[in-house]
Amino acid sequence: MPHAPAPAPAPAAEVASASADADARRRLWLGLALLLLCGLAFSFHNALTRLAYDAGVTPTTVAAARTWAIALVLVLFCAPRGLGPAVPRAAWLAFAATAVCYAIHNPLLLFAFELIPISLAVLVLYLYPLLVAFLAAAIGQERLKARVLVAAAVAFVGVGLVLEIGDTRLDWRGIALAAAAALSLAGNIVGAAGLNRHMRALAVPFALSLVGSVVFGAMMFADGGPALPRDAGGWWAFAGAIVTSPLAIVAFYLALPLAGAPRSALVMNAEPVMMVLIAMAILGERLGWLQAAGAALIIGALAISAVIDLKSRRAPACG
Repeated sequence: MPHAPAPAPAPAAEVASASADADARRRLWLGLALLLLCGLAFSFHNALTRLAYDAGVTPTTVAAARTWAIALVLVLFCAPRGLGPAVPRAAWLAFAATAVCYAIHNPLLLFAFELIPISLAVLVLYLYPLLVAFLAAAIGQERLKARVLVAAAVAFVGVGLVLEIGDTRLDWRGIALAAAAALSLAGNIVGAAGLNRHMRALAVPFALSLVGSVVFGAMMFADGGPALPRDAGGWWAFAGAIVTSPLAIVAFYLALPLAGAPRSALVMNAEPVMMVLIAMAILGERLGWLQAAGAALIIGALAISAVIDLKSRRAPACG
């Protein structure tokens, strides 16, 4: 009885393509995991910062201390491995623009807090995933994808419900400052993603943190110097806020080259959900029905976007 012919071996190009697709999926999953870790760390940082404020610590003290902590962690990690913060000549202009965005987005938001409710300011800030998508497309970094825009818009609505804006007073100056903070945060993310083409992943936040250390340190001393906690509980909250900040920053900048700027900004919409849940656990806050609906919108938008992303990576190339 004749034997069936053995199947022809797959061409080397197809094997290489399948291996590259599998590697891309692993990189994407790692990037998503790091972004969720970043959101979790930032959420703890925000809740602990609130407790530190209640103990007498000022925003400028927290901003300076967390930036110094980030710089110290990166010095201890990068220096033994020969990873310096040097910026190649070809990237000087991009780094200068990114550093300006890095340095001003947080102060702009703090100034907005003085004019409009924090929830409204944060909602305006969360326009930044949409701004990242447009900026990245404008400079040719990534294509503008309809599903990213739709997911970001749905997640933005979810953020509005989670933050429960309600009947709030409007001050155009505060809204303008929060919008400027959103634009500068988007510029920081897109700029850092571009710098990854010239620098190692952690070299970017290393260099930015050195700039931020000077800027935020100067702001703290202009505000009257460091304001330290009044009691032991405040010290624990302050220490926790300072420890979680480097974790969040390192996780984010490691994820950025793996997931890309628009996707990274989109996934960070999970942060308000985590922040509300942690606030319930630590600060005793309650989650209302509108907030739960908003959380579902955010999680649904992110999950659907991630599934479509992974399916598109598995789809065979047509030739």
